Amino acid sequence: MPFVLLAALLAASPCGPVSAAERDPALAAIYLEVGEAELAAQSWESAATALQKSLAHDGTQVKAAALREQACLFLGEGSLAAIESLMDARQWKAALAALQSLQRAPEGPRALLEGVCHFELGDDGAARAALERASKDPLHEADARVLLSLLALRRGSARAAEQELRALEQGGRSLGAPLSALLRQASRGGTVTARASVFGGVDSNPALAPMELEVPHGLVGFTALGQWTPLGPVSPYLRLAAGGREYPGLSAQRTLTGVGTLGFQAGRGGDRVALDYSLDGMVFGAAPYAVTHGPRVEGSLQLGQALLFAEWMLRFETFLPEDAAVFSGLRQDAALGVASVLPAGFSFEVAWGFTRDDARQRELALIEQGPRLALGWSRGRTRAMASAELEWRLYDLFDADLGVQREDVRFRPSVRVEFDVMDWLSVFVAGDAAVVSSNVEAVRSLRFAATGGVQLWAGLW
Repeated sequence: MPFVLLAALLAASPCGPVSAAERDPALAAIYLEVGEAELAAQSWESAATALQKSLAHDGTQVKAAALREQACLFLGEGSLAAIESLMDARQWKAALAALQSLQRAPEGPRALLEGVCHFELGDDGAARAALERASKDPLHEADARVLLSLLALRRGSARAAEQELRALEQGGRSLGAPLSALLRQASRGGTVTARASVFGGVDSNPALAPMELEVPHGLVGFTALGQWTPLGPVSPYLRLAAGGREYPGLSAQRTLTGVGTLGFQAGRGGDRVALDYSLDGMVFGAAPYAVTHGPRVEGSLQLGQALLFAEWMLRFETFLPEDAAVFSGLRQDAALGVASVLPAGFSFEVAWGFTRDDARQRELALIEQGPRLALGWSRGRTRAMASAELEWRLYDLFDADLGVQREDVRFRPSVRVEFDVMDWLSVFVAGDAAVVSSNVEAVRSLRFAATGGVQLWAGLW
């Protein structure tokens, strides 16, 4: 983030007293334009010289005086250049101490830098006070309001973040793609959030039949998610989710799911931990099929550009139909991975997953593990995500009915592209596949599906 500051130190320099020349507002405007360009290029001395000449031909220019003051602040030895070096090295406390010695620096830029340091130190109250002072300076209002919006998001107040960014828009400022994306994020957040989608498409093998018996079918479906987080980043939360998928002409494969989750989360940004308990239900065909419940804990830690994350989940599974009851038991899922943001709007995530399923019938108990990889890209209103999972599954015991100790390998690639038509409306297309290889020929299968739909977003309070 470019920060402009610092006070003139040498009188016999472009930062010294201005000697008046013949008044010429037109020539002053030309020098002002040159000075702004040099300032943007961080050519501080050239900028200060051009702006001094602008003031010499028109001493009434408030903008030229303010910009010259900023350029001169960078020219002073041991001033902002040193402070920015400290900030680049993430030495926020040392930078704050150095700022206290810059009493000659203008209030706006000094308050902005103080706000940045307090923001990075996690002192939200002091950061908010400094940034509110900086926002009163027209030259620094934009940077200050962006940081105020990030502060609001960090404390869980999406509405306050949206108000800060809307204030910039109403002031005639163009937000640009990154801030427009931040505004959409703010408008979709809040104490109560909701998301819903409807979709349709085609599935080549909904019954996961052997390859030679595949029968493609059309499909339609929906998802819905709502969450209440009353206190922001450190808060209990309640989450309700539902989903359904229907294959016209294939009612036996109809599925409906519902999940209720109650939990508690703590932390800010990438450093967070959450613990919750969920109750899940599933209807398959026209009858209740399974009920599961259990705890989950997840956490993440930001280390520079890398985000380390881990998750563990325990589920008590009960399958209700008599012929499926043998699958009931205790299931554990865990994952450990790292994610990072890359240049040009890209991001990646790589993880290793592990599952232990202790089914009631020991021949059906298994261990499953394997890598997961995801690559994302975002620009403006468009987002894309490609992912792949490779899983090795080994069953515990020799199965006399099959004549082998079963081993499977599953490969599941997927891709999804979204476009935000409005802040509250997105359209998407997606495709996914599943390839199952096994030493049991009857369970080998190939499936792919292509879908498209719309997604609605809402954030309240």
